[in-house]
This record gives sequence, C-alpha cells and structure tokens, in this order.
Amino acid sequence: MKIFTIPNSKRFLLAAIACGMSYSASAIQPITGNFDLTNYRYRNDSRSIFSGTRHARINKINSMMQANEDAPARLNTSSKAAEAVSPAVQLGPSNYVGDLDAPGGELWFYTSNLTYEEIPPHDDIAYTDRILREYEFTIYDAQFNVVGVVKDKMDYRENEVRSPMCELAPVVTRNFFNDSDDIEIFVGLAANISGGGNNYRTIAYSIGGAKDEQGYDEPIYTFESLIGDVIEGPRAADGKDNFYITFAEDIDAPADTDFDTFWEYVCSQKVKFEIYGSARGEDAPRRLFEKEIRLLTLPGDQQNSPFIVSKSHNGNVYFIQAEYDEPFYNEYNDITEDITMRPDNKLIVNFYQAEGSSVTLAHTTTIDIAKDPEDEVLASYYGIGKMRYREDFDFDNYGTPEGKAAIIVTKENYMVGNDDAYITSFYVYGADGSRILTLFENCESTLTLSDIEGQEPQMIFITTGGYNYEFTGINLHSGKRAFWFTNDFYIEEIDDTELLLANIDRIPVGDTYKYAVEMRYPTVDDNDNDIMRIMWLDSKANYDHIDYVNMGKNVLYATCHISRKTLDPTFYHSDDNYEYLILVKRSISESASNEELILGQAISEEKPEGETLLTVVPDATLGSLSHIIPMPSADNESNRLLIGFYNSNTLKYTSQFYDLPLDSINGSGGINEVIFDGVKESNIVVDGNIIEAEGFIEIYTATGYRALCGFNTVDTTNLSTGLYIIKAGNAAHKLIIR
Repeated sequence: MKIFTIPNSKRFLLAAIACGMSYSASAIQPITGNFDLTNYRYRNDSRSIFSGTRHARINKINSMMQANEDAPARLNTSSKAAEAVSPAVQLGPSNYVGDLDAPGGELWFYTSNLTYEEIPPHDDIAYTDRILREYEFTIYDAQFNVVGVVKDKMDYRENEVRSPMCELAPVVTRNFFNDSDDIEIFVGLAANISGGGNNYRTIAYSIGGAKDEQGYDEPIYTFESLIGDVIEGPRAADGKDNFYITFAEDIDAPADTDFDTFWEYVCSQKVKFEIYGSARGEDAPRRLFEKEIRLLTLPGDQQNSPFIVSKSHNGNVYFIQAEYDEPFYNEYNDITEDITMRPDNKLIVNFYQAEGSSVTLAHTTTIDIAKDPEDEVLASYYGIGKMRYREDFDFDNYGTPEGKAAIIVTKENYMVGNDDAYITSFYVYGADGSRILTLFENCESTLTLSDIEGQEPQMIFITTGGYNYEFTGINLHSGKRAFWFTNDFYIEEIDDTELLLANIDRIPVGDTYKYAVEMRYPTVDDNDNDIMRIMWLDSKANYDHIDYVNMGKNVLYATCHISRKTLDPTFYHSDDNYEYLILVKRSISESASNEELILGQAISEEKPEGETLLTVVPDATLGSLSHIIPMPSADNESNRLLIGFYNSNTLKYTSQFYDLPLDSINGSGGINEVIFDGVKESNIVVDGNIIEAEGFIEIYTATGYRALCGFNTVDTTNLSTGLYIIKAGNAAHKLIIR
C-alpha cells in the first residue's frame, strides 16, 4: 500500500522540516535534509594564514582554553620604523583573487569579475535581488603573465532564478579534453531553483578557444555535477599531462516514486561519483569509473568526512573510497524520534587503482566498528582522511604488504550535551582490517605540526587536565610520545609559570628542531610599547628562550603567524634573524581601530627596540586587509608575500605580491624589470632610471596615486622600490623598481 509520494522538491521540503525541528541534546540529528554537496567540492583550503583551517582550529582551541580566564586589560602597546617597501605586482580590484594548481606543480593566479543585475524590492520581495548575468576570469601564470581570459554569460535553465555560487575550481589542466596543449579551466556553478533547492554543474573552457557570435567563450564540456577531487598522475608516454578528476552529485529516486515507508525514502537518497581520465586521443574525457553510495552509508558523521580521496604512490594513482557496510542508523520512520547507531557495522575502505583506460579495485580493507559503551556517548563515527588527508594512507611506514596501505582512522564520539565538538580518537589499521597502533584516544582537538626531513611526522593532541590543558606530541610512525606540557608552562629559570596559546609549530634548527609557541599575554615596555612574546622550546619541549617583538602602541589584539615555512631566517629578510609576521588591531581613536600587518624582528643587543621591516595598513582605495599568504617556492628562489584587501563599498578584492626577501636588490636600485602588459609595441623607452616617450608621461603607484609626470622624459631616481604603471599615449606598461 502506498504510504506517501515524494515530489521533485522532496529533499528541500524535508530540509525545511529538519531545520525547523528542535533536537534535544540527547539525540542524534539525522542526515536527512542536511546533506550539502558543496562540502565535498574540490577547493583549496584558504591559504590565508590568519583565516585558514589551521588558524581557525588554533583560535577555537585558544577560545576553549581562555573560556574561564578573565579578559586581559586593553593592551597599551615603537620600534624602528619600517622603510618604504612596495609590492612588485598587484592583481585586481576584482570580485575575487585566487590561486590555481597548474601542471608541473606550478602555482598560478586568477581574478574574477562578476556582472550582476540588481532588482530592487518589489511585490512581496523586501530585499534587492542580485542576479548573476556574466562571469569573467583572467588567468595568470607563476610570473604573473596573462595566460588568457574566459568570459561567458550565465545561462539559466527552466525554473532557475539566480546563482549563489560561481567560482573557478582551483586547478588548470592540459590534455584533459583533447590532445592540444591549450589550458583548460573549470567554472563551478550553483543555481537556485524556483520553489527551493539547487542545481549544480561544472562548465569547462579552453583558453583561447572558440567564441560565439556575441564574443562569449564557448564551453567545451559541461558536467552536471561538481568537482570533488583532482590528481595529476605520471605523464603519459607521449609526454602529455595526465589528470584524473572526480565529480560528485547527489541523486534522488525518480520523481513521484512511491515509498512504503519513510525509511525506504531515506535509503533512496544517494551520492554518485564519477572518475574521468584525460582524453587520450578521444574527443572528450574518458569516464573510467562510477559508483553510487547511499547517504546513510557515507563515512564519518556523513556531513564533513571525505568519502573519496586520491593518492599517488610509486607512480600509481589510487582512489580510496570509504562507506559503512550498512546504514549508520537503525531504521527510523519519523525524524522527530530519537535515532540510534546501528550495532555490528563495518567501515569498508576500497582502494581503486588507475590502470590504463580503467579504474579497478586493487584491494579492500574491512574494519569492525562499534559505539563506545559509555552512556554519554550517543554515537561513534568512523572516518578516513580526517587527520592529515592524503597522508592518512601510508604504504611505507607501518609494515603493510607491498602495494597495500595502512589507514589512519578517526573515531569521533558524539556526546550528550555536546553539539559543538566531538571527543576524538585516532588509530592505525592494517590492510587486513586489524588495529595495529593506537595514536591517541579521547582528545578534544588536534594540531598538525610541520614535517621535517629525517624526522617522524608529529601531531599535537589536546586534552583537558583539570584546571589546564595538556599538549601531547606524538610521533605518528612509531606512536611514541615526543613531548608533553600544559598551557600553564613552568619555567624553572624564573620559577614561575607562563600561559601559552595553541599557536605552535616545529622549526628546523641545524640538524635538530625546536618548537615556537605564541605566549598568551604580551608585555608592555617602559615606553608603553606592546611586546609580542614567542617562547622557544627544544626538541624535548624544554624551555629554550623567549623572543620579544615590538608591536608599537595602542594594540588591542594581536596574533602571530608561526610556521616552519616562514620561520626561516632568510625567508623575509636575508640576515640570520627570525622575522615574525603579526596581525594587530590598533586603536586609532577612542571609538575606532584598524587591523594592520607588521613584519618585525625581535629585540636584541644589536637592535634594542627591534626592527619593523614592513607595515601594511588599510588603504582608502583598496579597503581593509582581507587575506595574508606567505608563498614559499619549491626552489626557495621566488618566495612571495601576498597581502589582500577588500573594499566593502565596491565589493572588490585586490591582491598585492611582495618579492622576498624584502632586502634583495638587483642592480643599483634602479629599474629592475619592465613587464609589458597588453600592448607590445609602444613609444616608451627605458634608459637606466630615465623613461622616454613622445608627449605626456605619467607614472602611477599600484594603488592609483600619480607619483610622477612630465613631457618626453621622466627621471625615476627618487621613486621608492615597488610596482608602478607607466602611461604614455595609448600605451600602459608595468614598471618594477628595486
């Protein structure tokens, strides 16, 4: 007998119901209506050091540790002033500035410009609606040369009303769609459906490809799904690039399907993934593999845990796919009832291997799972790739048979009354499904430490220890404890304790390493300067020393970027001193403050006030600071610092790139490089520090300020280092002075 029929908009109807429910703290929330495909789309974690995933985790841990502390008094926190340093390159203003993983491991960049139609409030609509009409992406290579531009109109389909998402997938390919060497990009789109819900699709374009009659770029392929994973395999025998791209989409039973029970309907909801390989002589990418997985068998908590991860090992490309053997929950037919975890279930981890024109199953690891017996544990979720993502699958360091990987499995206990966090444990399982190592159990949070050549990888596991928090460092290959200390760190030399934050990393020093840790409270010197403090610990986490960095006066808040990649004495500056990158909020009046960036060296005998090498403040034209990204290069020869701005009035982003180290000088301080942008032929001539052209010459800074002008010749001798724009007649060129 038919119980009910679910129409096309069923998931979104149920989502509205689910969002309107008030779940008790002693019940598991069902996945029904909460599954979000965009959580699984392929995207770079924000590389911005003060807003990325790691920094968010650090802030969350710090907030947890400080919850019971009294708030510190406002800091009254001047060092040697920074010399004028200008960026080498500026991208934007645009709707977004991002980076792209390019063939051969290069990092490219892009800007996006989106054109919207604004529809003012009308009828029953009380807000201004913004309808995307066009999108344009400009692609730059690693040297900021323009590779090409793609522009197209938003093609809405029946019942689609607006686009809440238009973004460039963070990857460029070659040879994926054909054998030509044209650069290929992917635009991910979401479209709101009238009545509720979204359609998703990915549209591929070829740089320099065909255009339609209106001058828009013509798509070369459309996928009715979003990119979930990208991996570049070994080059083909003919030298062509070899990409594998996984697409994911959520699928429902056919419209107007009859279901006898609500459980039957819930079990019909699935996600499908498809793996495509490069065209290899065909006129389109080759679909190598596809599989459907019920939402109720997705691993982890079924909302935030990867279900497929790619990995390259010894020239082989693997796709590691996880799911529960049976639905995670016992059968339920009412979303208002308490939902319970199914007993005697298993986590199935399939290793698929790319071989020629196919993706085939190489082996399967089956892991028994169970809910922890404590009454306060409502469910125990088991997932893969949740600790170090691809590094959670290890072929070499746990004694597994040749060609088979050990798996680091994350178990998350969902606790009574704890909706915001899980109590988490980490285990290593062999290819046969047996547990071979317990890394750590029952921690409240974790931090990944940087890898150091010749040393085991390490993680910090953070637990509550009465009135303090305990930091336990574990060597991941052996499972042995590397260190242990608490956030109220005892310093024997002064016979006192100092509070530490969870902003920690491991830094190579000679043939060993040390740990750098931001301290909880800055100090104030005799001149009312605020002093950031960074404690250094040796490889056993014993006290070594403290660095003091002068931040100037009137600092309300400050946080330091601590990372192995940038705490290299030669990264920002070529001397032997460490430089610290600090984001501060500084009071500029009784009612206003600014966020600004400081790059400074610590106080020392040679520099009793410290030294500020760079200060970046909000810009009247570009806006406030939005993202800060140190960009180490593989060869350490072309390191950069990206500083981004956001103008809330124009809704535009601008990114400025500083060449590192900041004190590097080519030549004698004159013009180092002229980048021809657009017009190759012009009457502009560069002769040493002299710019020559017929007629009126203008030289603008990167922020649009006219620095110099003149007729026929302009002398740049007195210009500061940085990026400028030369304009003469119809020609405009970039000018870099070092």
